[in-house]
Amino acid sequence: MGKSALVAALRHDQKVRTDMRRPATTAHLHRMVMPGHTCPYGLKALDLLKRKGFKVEDHLLTTRADTDAFKAREGVLTTPQVFIDVSAVSANETD
Repeated sequence: MGKSALVAALRHDQKVRTDMRRPATTAHLHRMVMPGHTCPYGLKALDLLKRKGFKVEDHLLTTRADTDAFKAREGVLTTPQVFIDVSAVSANETD
């Protein structure tokens, strides 16, 4: 998740808050943390979500098998992935 995806996450959160008339307080972050490699974009996403006041449920993908299973289950190609109010937030959401 690059900078544009993080910006999209914030825009999505603002839309959810407006649409649902209640604050979104919990973000579910799925990111790779493997021996010898911690995804830098996952760290950036974690930092941004915390700075914006979200409670973060940090789901660590610690093996290649975990990561591949997560991507197949959710129908996504990359990690990290952020879910707010059960909606996936992606870089494609720019409204």
